[in-house]
Amino acid sequence: MNIENHPEGKEGKDYQGEMKISPQCTFHQLALEAYIDLLKLKNYSENTIRNYRNWFLLFLHRFPDRKPSEIKKSEIMDFMLEF
Repeated sequence: MNIENHPEGKEGKDYQGEMKISPQCTFHQLALEAYIDLLKLKNYSENTIRNYRNWFLLFLHRFPDRKPSEIKKSEIMDFMLEF
């Protein structure tokens, strides 16, 4: 399934291709910032970072009240299998 066609991504994208959704809580914002920093340290391209950011936001929106560290491996795999 394409990210644009996924129900959680219907908010659309801005002119730079970033999802118009944002982290729902402080710990999601911190996780997103840390993830982006890691991708930058690995020297990923801006397009790759934008794409990974969008997918990570969709993932975080699946678990609105939970810290990423509390999400089980089976839940992560279920999310990935939807696409």
